[in-house]
Amino acid sequence: MSIGPTKLSIIERIYLGQMLETVRGNYVMLKGVRDAMEVMTFTDEEKDECGIKDLPNGAGVQVQTNKEMEYSFADDVDEKVKDILLKLDESNSLEQHHMSLYEKFVIADK
Repeated sequence: MSIGPTKLSIIERIYLGQMLETVRGNYVMLKGVRDAMEVMTFTDEEKDECGIKDLPNGAGVQVQTNKEMEYSFADDVDEKVKDILLKLDESNSLEQHHMSLYEKFVIADK
């Protein structure tokens, strides 16, 4: 079941992209994941507008404006994100940066 359009901030998009990079599955799943990651990719205009810069030596990303945009993903991608977050929760492995994604993909889906 899809949770429908979801507003994601720049930071949430970065963390969600990191989570989706780890997904394994069949062709349909991976195609949906690739499509989701392509939609969330930052345009040059967005990088300039929000002050998104890679930090030296791969130390992370600097973001000056954390604006939100609305995204919709394939149902199986929504479910995969929810599944990843639930597994992190069950294994006591959730971290602070997962919290808003958990609220949007797990709690909002109840």
